[in-house]
Amino acid sequence: MPLVLVVDGAVFFVAALMNAGVHVPLGIITLRFSVPVWQAGVGEVVIGLVLVAAGLTRRRWLSWTAFALSIAGIAFGLSSHRVVGAARDVHVVLVPLAVVVMVLLLGPKVRATWRRATRPTWERSAAIAGVLAVVAFATASVIHAGVTIPLGFATIRDPFPGAVIPEAVIAVVLAIGAGSILISRPEGRATAFATTAFAVLGTVFGLTITVPRGLAGDIAYHIGILVLLLVILGMLFPSRQRGDDQGRSR
Repeated sequence: MPLVLVVDGAVFFVAALMNAGVHVPLGIITLRFSVPVWQAGVGEVVIGLVLVAAGLTRRRWLSWTAFALSIAGIAFGLSSHRVVGAARDVHVVLVPLAVVVMVLLLGPKVRATWRRATRPTWERSAAIAGVLAVVAFATASVIHAGVTIPLGFATIRDPFPGAVIPEAVIAVVLAIGAGSILISRPEGRATAFATTAFAVLGTVFGLTITVPRGLAGDIAYHIGILVLLLVILGMLFPSRQRGDDQGRSR
């Protein structure tokens, strides 16, 4: 993980240089931002420093802080109309790096939790479904930021800047909920229930905007993710927890 954090930080530093107007030669190509934004460069320097510090010190709390800052920076960049061309491409590259960092941060705790298998089956299933919801919201955020995703038989493209940050926020919130179960936090179930309820409210609000737009794909996505979130809520419902507790006490 330290190496990934340092690499992630290096990418932010490169982005900061280009936002300062610096051209970065890579032999066959020279990277430059057509519209440098120095304010964004300052933020990228801060994020890069925290990422590198986390990688060098190997402190988990600092790693999580760096991860959260990087997510915020990526979401802000992708939602900005000033981030175009190479700048947008750099932000797209940062997305999978952030996913790798999250997986590495959760990895040790998740493996330990699954080896102990102390969580009820329904609870662990809810956590897995929560991870799927995180991926769905993160993907939607990237697509609404204007990123085109070719699938061979079709190309997904639906720029809608107003949805980028809300979907990114919901993805982060859901990740906190799912992660709290996967790392076996005592309050994990309650946290996941609260974060999922938050996501349900956000999705319902999204439907009130999506339905008037009349885009079948968007409407289907919102309905599908709403169903998934409601299923997760059902898995985490307090009455089920009482039943699990009674079953373990017998």
